[in-house]
Amino acid sequence: MADVVHPLEVFLGLRGIEIRSLADGIGTMIGGGRMVLRIMGALAEFERDWIQVGTKVGHAAAKKRGKRRDRPPVLTEPQVRHAEAAMSPMREIVSGMAELQGVDRSDIQRTIGATR
Repeated sequence: MADVVHPLEVFLGLRGIEIRSLADGIGTMIGGGRMVLRIMGALAEFERDWIQVGTKVGHAAAKKRGKRRDRPPVLTEPQVRHAEAAMSPMREIVSGMAELQGVDRSDIQRTIGATR
C-alpha cells in the first residue's frame, strides 16, 4: 500500500494538488485528513488480502471435494474414443473429425493431445 500511496502523495503534493471528499469532509490539506485517507487505504488493502485468502481457501476446498475449476469438457467419452480411433492411423484429419463431432478443431486437438 505504501508503495502506491506515497508516490501518489508526492506526485500530487509537488504540484500543489490536494484531495478533498465533499461528502465526508476530509481531505489532504491537513494532517488529520491525510491520516484518515491512509487508514482507509490500509483497510482497503486488508480487505483485498482477506478476499484473496478466502478465494484460495475456497479453491482448495473445492479441489478437495473433487470439483473442477476449469471449463467442462466439450467432447463426451464416446466421442473422444471415436476421435482417437479414427485419428490414430490418420484416417481422418483434425478438421474432418471436428466437423463429424460438431465441435471446433481446437477441442479435438486439446482433447486428443491431453490423452496421448
